[in-house]
Amino acid sequence: MGRRFLGALLGLFMLVCGVGAVAMAIWGDDALDHDVQKALQLPERLPRELNLFNPMAGFGVAEGKNPAEEGYAATTRVNELLAAPGPSDEDELGDKVRRAWVVSELTVADDENILCSPKEDGCVARLWSGRDELHALAKAHQTLLDRYRGLAEFTDYRMELHPHVEMPLPESRTLRATHRLWLGMQAASYFQGASGALDAVLDDLRFLRRVLAQADDLLTKMVVADMVVEDLHVYAAFMDREGALLDEFPTLESLSGREASLESALASEFRFSASTLLTLENRPETYDELGLPRWLGAVGLRPLFKRNRSVNSTYRCWYQVPVAKRLQPADALARETSETDRGCKFGWAEWISNPLGTIIVSIAQPDLSHYAGRLHDLRGLITLVNLKRSIRRAGIAEDQLAEYLSTEGARFTDPYLGKPVLWRSETRTLYFNSPQPRRGYHRLPLEPLG
Repeated sequence: MGRRFLGALLGLFMLVCGVGAVAMAIWGDDALDHDVQKALQLPERLPRELNLFNPMAGFGVAEGKNPAEEGYAATTRVNELLAAPGPSDEDELGDKVRRAWVVSELTVADDENILCSPKEDGCVARLWSGRDELHALAKAHQTLLDRYRGLAEFTDYRMELHPHVEMPLPESRTLRATHRLWLGMQAASYFQGASGALDAVLDDLRFLRRVLAQADDLLTKMVVADMVVEDLHVYAAFMDREGALLDEFPTLESLSGREASLESALASEFRFSASTLLTLENRPETYDELGLPRWLGAVGLRPLFKRNRSVNSTYRCWYQVPVAKRLQPADALARETSETDRGCKFGWAEWISNPLGTIIVSIAQPDLSHYAGRLHDLRGLITLVNLKRSIRRAGIAEDQLAEYLSTEGARFTDPYLGKPVLWRSETRTLYFNSPQPRRGYHRLPLEPLG
C-alpha cells in the first residue's frame, strides 16, 4: 500500500512538472540578455551647437528661423512624447508627433527641371548649357544655399530621436535639391574659368565624407553616400575641361574604415527594431495588422509572442553576427557564396514556443548586402575617378585605353574581385561589374575635352 501511494505521488509530481513545463513554454519569457541591455542604451546627447543632425532636421524651416535651433527643439518635443510611459493609441500618438516635428516650408522650386543629378550621363553639360536659368534658380533660393554652406560648421553627427514605431523620418529632399543646386553653381563657375570652384567641390567632398563616417543611422548614411557620388561625378567632369591643370586634382583616398562601416548605423537599427518588439503588445493596431481580434489584448499575445526572447533573437541574428563578421566583405557579395547575414535559422522549439515572434524576427531582418554593397560600389567609384585622373595626366587616347588598362592602368582594380577596371568604347565609359549595380556608382563617363 505504501509503495502504491508513493508511486501515485511520484506520478502526480511528474504530471505537475510536465504541466508546469508546458505552461512555462507557453507563458514564460526570457530575460533580456546582458549584451542586449547594453546595446539598447541610448548614447548621450551631443551639444546642440555640435550636432549636424539638428540643422539637417530643420533645414527647410521658414525664412528667418534657425534650422539648428528648430531641429533641436523639435527633437526634444518628439522624444518627450515617445518616452511617455504606458500604452497609447498609435494614431493619436502619431498625430501628436507630426505636430511636434519640424515644419519644412522651404523647397527648391524647379518647375523647369533645371536640376539633374550629376551622376546621370550628360548632366553636368546640361547644367552648363542652362546656366542662366541655373543662376536665376540660385538667386531665388539663396537662403537654402547659405544654409547648406553653414552645415560644415557642425563638427559631429548623431541621430537623437528615440527609437519608436512613430519616430519621424527627417525629410531630405530639400537638402538633396539644394546640394545639387550648389554643385550646379560650382560647375558653371568652373567652366566659366572662375577660380575657387574646384577647391569648393573638394571642400564639400571632405565635409560629406566626414558625415559619411559619423552617420549613425542607415537613412543618413545612404543619403550622404549618394551626395558623395554626385560630388565625385562633378569632380571627374572638371577633368574634361580643356587645359585643366591635373596637378590641381589630388588623388582621392579610398574609403576609410569608418566611412565604409555600417556598425553604428546597424546599432541604431537594432534599437529601433527592439523598441518596436518591446511595445508590440501595447499597441491596439498590432492586433488589426496581424489579423487578430482586439479582445486578445486583455489576454495578451504571450502564448504566441515572447517579446524579450524575440529581442534576444534579433540581437543574435542580424546584429551580433553581422557585426562580428564585419558585414559581408566585397568578395563574398560578388561570389554570392556567403551564408547570408539575414539567414538566421531557428529550431523547432523556437517555432513552437514563440511562433509569432520567430516569424517577425525572420521577416524583419534588413538586407545588409544592399547597404554594404552600396558602400563597396562607392569605393569602386573613387577608384574610377582616380583612374580617370591618371588617364588624363598620361594623355591616353581612346584607342589606346584597352592597352593602358591592361598595363599601367591595371593597378586600378574593382572593389569586389580585384580585377582591372573595364572600358566600354560604345558608351565611352569606365566601369566595373557590381553584383547590385546602382546608377552612377559603378560607371564613369570619359567625356571629350573641350
